[in-house]
Amino acid sequence: MDKILNITERLEHRKRKEQVETYRDKFETVQRIVHCSGCQYKCAMCGRHMEHSEPESACRVDTEFNLCDSCRSEYEQFKKMKRENTADSDLFWHNREWMALWAAWCEYQRAIFKFRTSLDLHQLTGPADK
Repeated sequence: MDKILNITERLEHRKRKEQVETYRDKFETVQRIVHCSGCQYKCAMCGRHMEHSEPESACRVDTEFNLCDSCRSEYEQFKKMKRENTADSDLFWHNREWMALWAAWCEYQRAIFKFRTSLDLHQLTGPADK
């Protein structure tokens, strides 16, 4: 019985490889989205390029996203208003729609991170020679 091969894994690997070849352009788009969304040299919110020294200051313990100083300030204000369940701010654009924008953006970023760390994507982008 030890000499019987289980070909299920090999068939699944071949099927995935064929899908990648068939949908190469779509796969490359997904790769760019996943790769670029995690770039430590650009702000995750506005896309502003940050200097090599900035990411260290941008990645504070209290911020889960890589943000430039301006976006980090807005994000911290969003978190404060959400925590205090208030719409009070000195800035006129900090309204319900602004809160909804940040909430949706945070969910989007978390979804990308979840997808980036998923087993399927890892298998797809892992070593081609298995």
